[in-house]
Amino acid sequence: MSGEVGFQARGVLDTIAGLRREFPLVRFVEWDERLTTRMAVAGAGRKPGKRKGRRAPVDHLAAARILQEYLARRGDL
Repeated sequence: MSGEVGFQARGVLDTIAGLRREFPLVRFVEWDERLTTRMAVAGAGRKPGKRKGRRAPVDHLAAARILQEYLARRGDL
């Protein structure tokens, strides 16, 4: 959250760089999704955490939020 690129993000950016070299005609969009699960949990009125040893099923809500933000930024919403 400090603005620095972390270990996991660095790996993703390296992968994207390789994909861009391999597929130069494809547009790849980098997206910061760090807080989307937390926002999805809050928006669904759920409490964060685990349920029956697994993460609460909010990944689909987080993915929907990422898509909404992307479309809104493009001006499609």
